[in-house]
Amino acid sequence: MNNKSGFTLVEIVIVIALLGVLLLLVVPNIIDRFANAKKNMFYNDVLTLFTNASSTYISRSFDDPDTPTYFCKDLCGSGYDKLIDAEVSDDISYSINMYSNGLIYYIYVKSPEFRYELENYDGIEKADIDKSHINGKDVMSGER
Repeated sequence: MNNKSGFTLVEIVIVIALLGVLLLLVVPNIIDRFANAKKNMFYNDVLTLFTNASSTYISRSFDDPDTPTYFCKDLCGSGYDKLIDAEVSDDISYSINMYSNGLIYYIYVKSPEFRYELENYDGIEKADIDKSHINGKDVMSGER
């Protein structure tokens, strides 16, 4: 009697096929979670910029009445950035316009993956900032 231990080729192929099926089920979920995490981080950056824009403008206008009613980073032209006192990702560019009372009427924020734009001349409230206005890179029609 021939008594050899080990796996047959058929057993190994079945195990590899089962592992492949498991990977097909798990990998897309992991990728979606990473994509959602990036979108949530971008959304938090938009909220941070929105929240800090008015307070930054108001605090600066007390010292300098000629404070411009806009803030921008990397969208104003070289050397003309007007930055907000906010902790956001380094790759974020933005343009925020407001009235002299600190009411924001336009916000545009972009990163390498996402873009957010909202305009309302009656003023934008924090409740108006929602994830439905976030566009991914694949749906961006053009750069600003």
